[in-house]
Amino acid sequence: MKKREKSINHQLNILRAGILGANDGIISVAGIVIGVASTTATTGMIFISGLAGLISGELSMIGGEYVSVSTQKGTEKSIIEKDILKMNNNGEVEELKEIYIEKGSPAKLAADFSGEID
Repeated sequence: MKKREKSINHQLNILRAGILGANDGIISVAGIVIGVASTTATTGMIFISGLAGLISGELSMIGGEYVSVSTQKGTEKSIIEKDILKMNNNGEVEELKEIYIEKGSPAKLAADFSGEID
């Protein structure tokens, strides 16, 4: 995939998340405002309930996005660390195999001693 296509896909993902979040927020706040408006006629109470719904929804979305991004980042970091560890272990196995060969062990036997798996 070309760099430009990745950039467009990334921008579309951001746009999609923004639209879905906005729709969710509009529907949630509208539901609160309509619910409060059906029980009271004072505009102050309706306004305050709408504002409270807006703020709580926004905080909820911020928290959810933070957890989502940090989880993804942690998962990617873990995968990279496992790959690095695997590469380091392979290098150590090769080094151990060479030590056994230098001491006179046959290559096949040295590979068995060093834990190398075919």
